[in-house]
Amino acid sequence: MTIGQFHYGLFSSAMVQLLGRDPDIPIRMGFDGFYHFVYKPKNKEEAEKFAGDACTLREWLRTFNLRWPDSKCEFGTRRTDPFAKDLVLEIILYVPQELKT
Repeated sequence: MTIGQFHYGLFSSAMVQLLGRDPDIPIRMGFDGFYHFVYKPKNKEEAEKFAGDACTLREWLRTFNLRWPDSKCEFGTRRTDPFAKDLVLEIILYVPQELKT
């Protein structure tokens, strides 16, 4: 698989197009190379869609040169909040400083 340089605008546009809306919690700290997006499903149908779309997003992320294993795309309870019980789609990206665009 080809590994390419991460481009925030390209990924963000594709992510929003795939998921059908903007994230509920967007954290964009591009100056540090850190991006964190949380999507909270509004209903059962959206939860099922996000569960499937998480696999697609993981495949897309593998095409970029990100810092692994810190970068993640997971559907479930929030890893960053041990008290959370709601299902969310959580996307955490770490872009190496020398590779940011």
